[in-house]
Amino acid sequence: MRSVEGVSTSPRHAPVQFSAPDFAVIERDMARFKSADLAPRTVSSYESDVRVFRAWCLVAERIALPATAITVQLYVTDLIGSRGRKISTVERHVAAIKRLHKTAGEQTPCGPEIQELLAGARRILCQRPSQKEAIRLVDLRAMLRVTEADTAIASRNTALLLFGFASALRRSNLAALQFSDLTFLPQGILVAVNREKQDRQGKGRTVAIPRGKRLATCPVRALDRWLVWRGREPGFLFLSCLNGHLSGKGILPNRVCQIVQEAVASIGLDPRRFGAHSLRAGLATEALENGVNEVTIAQQTGHASLETLRIYLRSRDPFRGNVCAQLGL
Repeated sequence: MRSVEGVSTSPRHAPVQFSAPDFAVIERDMARFKSADLAPRTVSSYESDVRVFRAWCLVAERIALPATAITVQLYVTDLIGSRGRKISTVERHVAAIKRLHKTAGEQTPCGPEIQELLAGARRILCQRPSQKEAIRLVDLRAMLRVTEADTAIASRNTALLLFGFASALRRSNLAALQFSDLTFLPQGILVAVNREKQDRQGKGRTVAIPRGKRLATCPVRALDRWLVWRGREPGFLFLSCLNGHLSGKGILPNRVCQIVQEAVASIGLDPRRFGAHSLRAGLATEALENGVNEVTIAQQTGHASLETLRIYLRSRDPFRGNVCAQLGL
């Protein structure tokens, strides 16, 4: 530390110096950061909902921006009552209208009256949320027996089904996985999940995929077989295939859903009742029915709320694990 005219100085007290700010760059980054508060898929859904709202207002001869509270109430009532839209879908439309007005610097027309309207509709209509059926272990084993062919596509699909079930990742995360996200250990694989639906800030988490006890249903062995075809180069983990040949592009999220539906159809189940989410629901359902601790399950699925996790219990047999049966009545 130096002393100048009786005043001690240190690097901490050195004068602060800035170069001239580039406001064009700053404003561009500011707009980019503000627009990233929602996931791209949510933004896309909101944009679609706003287009529907504008089209309705055009036909109804009402102003979409700024909309009045009564305009939004009429719109919501029409969607639910006359057009049969699900209340959960209409709630997303309301959120899109709120964002439209916020972005335009206008006061939101979606006040308490809208929430009262939606609450009343829920009470009267008693709509049950539509859920894809869970893929059970017995289904998964049967599906894997059908996809046993020694081809690149069969190896990829087998690994995708097992990896999707064991990791309980959503289809968007499965499609986005990179080879570099995996850490191979003797016990299994660690998967770095950098961003997902419930992690809007991108804090990330790690999912462990242990080696299975059965050769046919081991997700680690299935992935190893797929990597023989894919190779271990950087890039997307699950590649798309064109005319039987692997491309360097990642598989699309919708294709994950199609692979699941094709697999369940191959064992005689109705593909309309299943989707990519059926793998995630399947792991949660099997674990809950087998008495696995909910906190342990939530560590795998990434659920922050145990109440939300319980929604994933989609048993086909209401008598299995029934409390009365366990009491021995």
